[in-house]
Amino acid sequence: MELKELTSAFAAKMNKFRDTAVRRVTSANTFEIRTLDDGAPTVIFVSFKDEESLHYEVISMFLSNLYTELIGVSRKKGTRLQRPFYFLLDEFGNLPKFNDFDKVISACAGRNIWFLLILQSYAQLNNVYGKETAEIIKDNLNMHIFFGTNNPQTKLEFSEECGRKT
Repeated sequence: MELKELTSAFAAKMNKFRDTAVRRVTSANTFEIRTLDDGAPTVIFVSFKDEESLHYEVISMFLSNLYTELIGVSRKKGTRLQRPFYFLLDEFGNLPKFNDFDKVISACAGRNIWFLLILQSYAQLNNVYGKETAEIIKDNLNMHIFFGTNNPQTKLEFSEECGRKT
């Protein structure tokens, strides 16, 4: 690869950090991820413009880094965090694909790290991860709550999981 091609590829990848909102979020913080399991409980809210796909990419990068750091913290403390850490991920079906998320979600439970994924339909999960990986992800979620959907397949699948007795 020539220098010009390399520079062009680098500039294209870094272009997302030129957005004013992204620059503000990525240039400073008020906490250190390594200290999230120490002291008082902490909540991290990530608010963004859901109409801008660029923001989803940056949020996805942040969540991946947060997960990686939390795994490192849990290793230093033995095998698990002293306090449960919950990822409450609204609009999960619109986030870019997390690499190896089926393995991540499986490994996290033993480390006291939990994922709560909010979807409008299972079709979103299938679209991003593929049917087989989406099934593994759903199987590893320890909680399923149904608020409603317009997708008939999601309704049917959720209903069948509930069983025949009330």
